[in-house]
Amino acid sequence: MSPGGRLVWEYRVKLSLERKIVAGFGAALIVMAAVGVTAWWLTNRLDDTFGQVDHTHRVLNRLEQSVNEMLALQGDIRAYLLTGDEAYLARASRGSLIIRESIDSLQGLLADNPEQLKGLAALAAELDRGSLFVRRITQARRDKDEAALASLGGSAAFDRLILRLRTQISAMENEERRLLEARSLAVREALTVVMAAVVGTASVAGVLLVAAIVVVRRDFALQKRTDRALKETSARYEDLYNQAPCGYHSLDRQGLFTEVNDTELAWLGYRREEVVGQLTFARLCTPASRQKFESEFPRFLETGDVRNVEFDLIRKDGTVLPVLLNATAIRDAEGRVIASRSTLYDVTARREADRAIQTLNQNLQRQNAQLEAVNRELEAFSYSVSHDLRAPLRHVDGFAGLLTRQYASQLDAKGHRYLETISAGAKQMGRLIDDLLSFSQMGRAPLRLSQVDHDALVAEVIRSGNYATENGSIEWQIGSLPPVEADPAMLRQVWTNLIGNAVKYSRKGERPRIEIGGTEALASGEHVFFVRDNGVGFDMKYVDKLFGVFQRLHGPTEFEGTGIGLANVRRIVSRHAGRTWAEGRPGVGATFYFSLPSAITPPAPGDSPTTPPATA
Repeated sequence: MSPGGRLVWEYRVKLSLERKIVAGFGAALIVMAAVGVTAWWLTNRLDDTFGQVDHTHRVLNRLEQSVNEMLALQGDIRAYLLTGDEAYLARASRGSLIIRESIDSLQGLLADNPEQLKGLAALAAELDRGSLFVRRITQARRDKDEAALASLGGSAAFDRLILRLRTQISAMENEERRLLEARSLAVREALTVVMAAVVGTASVAGVLLVAAIVVVRRDFALQKRTDRALKETSARYEDLYNQAPCGYHSLDRQGLFTEVNDTELAWLGYRREEVVGQLTFARLCTPASRQKFESEFPRFLETGDVRNVEFDLIRKDGTVLPVLLNATAIRDAEGRVIASRSTLYDVTARREADRAIQTLNQNLQRQNAQLEAVNRELEAFSYSVSHDLRAPLRHVDGFAGLLTRQYASQLDAKGHRYLETISAGAKQMGRLIDDLLSFSQMGRAPLRLSQVDHDALVAEVIRSGNYATENGSIEWQIGSLPPVEADPAMLRQVWTNLIGNAVKYSRKGERPRIEIGGTEALASGEHVFFVRDNGVGFDMKYVDKLFGVFQRLHGPTEFEGTGIGLANVRRIVSRHAGRTWAEGRPGVGATFYFSLPSAITPPAPGDSPTTPPATA
């Protein structure tokens, strides 16, 4: 080959090699560009996914904060209902405000989740109903209206309200945990794709030797950006984890601490290096709680879940910290539990409130026992005295009658007046004794409940009392009365006393009118009945005296009576778990009310509960 031809061939080979190199670099650049764009997109997607995970943790933290505040609120309301201490109510108001703020903050956090917004709306509605209920029950406690407290359900109803709120929050937490699991899966998938891209880049680098340097450098840069994003996300998560208002920790299968947040360390008084990898959870427990943990932990390793278990932990300074623990399992690829992640709530305030409530209950039980004993003694004394007085009164009345019949001619007008006064006093005393015996028996006789036709009962009372013929000018207005479950004999006595009372105090008027009616109060679940007259009435400042024994607002010369009829009404209605009250104005008339609940759980025979007057 001539030198000229060789030069042409070398030039052609060199040109072909250069073209191949250029082509290889071009292909490498194209591949790297495609890998770079894909990696950039995946990195952004990974960052978004981490943001969603962080968002879910914030939602869970808000929900857990709400549950914690609800537990404190439950204890404060219980303590207030039992003690009436306004400090508990003030603390409950602050807790309620914190709960409301947490729920309001969730409105923005859950804006991208319509289903959770529905649950949040339901929770807010339940909170509104709960706030109304708390205002009603605390007002009743402030007014010392035991009947209103009983009708509202007391602390048991409030416990059910808190349970409904916690159930709603639990459902929202479960939904967030489901989202967290899905988003964590998305993170793992994104990481898998990133790793696949890295492997692909390395393969291209092995084939394209020159382009490998560029690929490695670009992969290194991508890795740095990913690491930086992971560190930033991890820092945000760690800050959220450590600053949470509740304690967090993780245990391995032996119960050894592998992780713990700053809040729990502050509660316990330890440094992180003194706990992580050094102490087991059982070592921090009191002996009784250690025994509970050692029995519960193996069961947890099987089930992978435990809820609302109380433990007493020993702080570093030797004091005891009561906590409420919830735990979930961390499983390996085969589904075996390899560790646990736990949430702790400080329940010191609730424990103190429970102790205070227990002490109050014990004191109330002792006082109730003493009161029952006194009531039984008073009932026995009243019954005995009433019986013992009958014979002397019969003698007084009988001998006064003998004097009148046998010595009438020997007595002057003054003597006859004296004997009439003696006889009238003896008869009045006899009626008083009869009323006392009736009052005593109403407190001791057992209730015999049955369905009572009120319309028929009232008509029969008016007919047998012959009130219509006593004063022909009485105007009766009788409405329809709902049937009730009650003791018919006792209820008849109630209507007899109230109607007779209305007739007595209105019959001296020119046009006496008596109105009888009843309504069903759906809100309070009770039937309310009334007897209204346009008689002499009374001053409301004396309303507290009306239902007391021997309490009369008019003298016996004005209106006959013993002062026991209305007291008997109150006792009978109270035995039926009802209320009694009255309204009146002098010269205008009076209205006497009583209520009977829809469902009756009567007190035991011998009890004599009283119901303070209420306002209609």
